[in-house]
Amino acid sequence: MIILKKTDLDNVISDSFFNIIYNCKFKSMLKHSISNSKIIEKKHSNYINILYAIDNVPPCFNATRKYIKERVDEYVSFIDELDYYKNKDFYKTGFIDGYKFFLELQNQERNDKANE
Repeated sequence: MIILKKTDLDNVISDSFFNIIYNCKFKSMLKHSISNSKIIEKKHSNYINILYAIDNVPPCFNATRKYIKERVDEYVSFIDELDYYKNKDFYKTGFIDGYKFFLELQNQERNDKANE
């Protein structure tokens, strides 16, 4: 078993190391949650309703319709990207906190054994 000090944490958990772990976990989560998610279905339903509403704009406003659809798609993409980065930061913080806690327990156990 490798014993690390807290000061070694930054050397062990680099951004590239974390990105590998996060991307693997993210792909795993997608496989299990998206297909069965009621929230995703509701968002998709709302998105389709917005597109139907835009399609009901009179034909003389084709350019406006196209512009609105493009802006809605851009906004949806922005929200998806924002969610991805917020989740990534949340996961990274939790992972690092858990790892620090593990190191603290390991150090405490070592200190307890030394004090016996």
